Amino acid sequence: MTAPGIAIVLAEPGAGKTDLLDSEADRLGGARVRASIARPSDRDTTLIVDAFDEVARVGDARVYDILYKIRDAEPNRVLLSSRSGEWEVSRTRLIRDLFGIEPQVAHLVPLDGGEQRQLFEHFHLQRSFDEFHANISRFDLHHILGNPEFLRLFASAYDEADGRW
Repeated sequence: MTAPGIAIVLAEPGAGKTDLLDSEADRLGGARVRASIARPSDRDTTLIVDAFDEVARVGDARVYDILYKIRDAEPNRVLLSSRSGEWEVSRTRLIRDLFGIEPQVAHLVPLDGGEQRQLFEHFHLQRSFDEFHANISRFDLHHILGNPEFLRLFASAYDEADGRW
């Protein structure tokens, strides 16, 4: 996100929203904050607000309150994240109406097989991804490896078990 505007990142838990927002915060020279503690000020040119879904569970009044505060702070860029299952299309419309611009909505997709291999090998160079995948498939868990957090957890457990399950 280099141009001014609003972007919303949607994905399931463990898909990498927070890591992505941290990376963007580093790149843009900002800081990621959780929505529940977000206190935007007019000094903020870029706002990076994570876990918007946690506030949404509290109620619409809290959502409106935070969005109005963000709008009133007049940042150049706003990056929000939420669990996709908790996000409603009406919130996207609300943001468009409140800020007067169409937000960009990005959905993080699960890792494909090559990306799974790449992430596994990044953390466990000494292990074989093919052997790991064959082992995890025995438990019929291979279908959830597209989630980076599950992949990291299972790969770490596999490594700690010295490659034997």
